[in-house]
Amino acid sequence: MGTARLILSAIGGGFKMMAKTYLAIRRGKGQVKDGAKEFYNKLQEYGVPKEVAREITSTYTKSGMDILSIRKMMQLASKFDDEEKVPLFHH
Repeated sequence: MGTARLILSAIGGGFKMMAKTYLAIRRGKGQVKDGAKEFYNKLQEYGVPKEVAREITSTYTKSGMDILSIRKMMQLASKFDDEEKVPLFHH
């Protein structure tokens, strides 16, 4: 019975951690978008032409969104797994 509780606890904890990570990523993406709007508005205030401001803001936003991309995180994890095998877990 103790093993079953341990397994259920691990599964529940893993799900809870996944949900919190997902929500943190969503919050982060919202902050990037808000920051991009503010950045764009500041560029406009300083007289940067709209097209140039839009291009700079787009680059700024893309890098922030890439960092918060779950797909990119998985690619990095996969790349790390391919290059660096942890001796304890690799047979």
